[in-house]
Amino acid sequence: MKNNKSGFILLAVLWALVILTMLALSLGRSTNIDLALTKHAIGKSKAKYLAWAGIAFAVEQIRFDSQDDDTKNQDTLYQCAVTLDEDTTLEDRFKNHSLESGYFDIVYPYEENGISYHAYGMQDEERKININTLTPQNVKVFVKLLEVISVDEEIAQTIAYAVLDWKDEDINLSHELYGAEDDYYQSAEGSYKSKNAPFDSIEELTLVRGVDADIFKNLRNFITVYPQTGNLKINFNTASSSVLLGLAKSVSGPLTNTEDSDADSLVEKIIEYRRGEDGTPFTRDDRLVELNKLPLNAKERVLSLAMNQYKTNKSEFIRVRVKGVERTRETQSVLEAVIRRSDLTIVEWLREN
Repeated sequence: MKNNKSGFILLAVLWALVILTMLALSLGRSTNIDLALTKHAIGKSKAKYLAWAGIAFAVEQIRFDSQDDDTKNQDTLYQCAVTLDEDTTLEDRFKNHSLESGYFDIVYPYEENGISYHAYGMQDEERKININTLTPQNVKVFVKLLEVISVDEEIAQTIAYAVLDWKDEDINLSHELYGAEDDYYQSAEGSYKSKNAPFDSIEELTLVRGVDADIFKNLRNFITVYPQTGNLKINFNTASSSVLLGLAKSVSGPLTNTEDSDADSLVEKIIEYRRGEDGTPFTRDDRLVELNKLPLNAKERVLSLAMNQYKTNKSEFIRVRVKGVERTRETQSVLEAVIRRSDLTIVEWLREN
């Protein structure tokens, strides 16, 4: 009987050890997971502040450039809001900028003629079409941009005139067929009113008549809302071929005795000229676009003169995209900000991850 009791106790002890071992393993696994998550969170936090350090670094680059009489009034794809000496490249200035716990890159994706680039440096907002500066007189520029990115002509007209109505202060339709004021939006799903004020973000465009998710996705890289007032100005040195085509095609037609094919050839020559002698964008020999130096035929010359009213070389709003990387765990955080050159104010920022 005594041996039976001893065997029972031993069995109970063994089961207790098994249970305690399982609990310990489970607790250990949970602790390891919690520790890993904590380390990841710490890494993410460090990466975020490394990205913010990159934004601060970009602000200083813009400050230095704004004090340089040789570069402050002109921006190209290669040298936008930054002053470089002959021995310094954009990669030298903006790639793997090392700090104690990691590094940051200032780099952005760029596509030209179907070729994708990762370009170091900053971008200007003047390379885009500013929807806040559209008027009945220049709205055709936006219409043609929409058509360039394959939006149907009637939908393009609808979106463009609806944009005018969204941001103007009155309740009158800008176009009898294509405009949209309160009556339209209050009958639509969601039932809201026309803003009757400038756009605060490009995402606001998704509220405008005619704009669906696909159109916005294809359009977003070609539009800006900065500045919120003023005249439409486009930097020919940095604008994409799509933006330049929208502009050129907006002034082609009977009034200039030109055709869309003339606009196509003019934009090709602008893009080729500004790439410099090596024929490659984002290199030191990128040139400022001087229309009088381009080898244009008579019709292209007429178009260039009509486009010239919108031309600028100077950028007031600079977009910066920074990737911060915490070195130990390779965790990353990406910040994007828009900085106003004149007072170095951050007017917009977004954390991607």
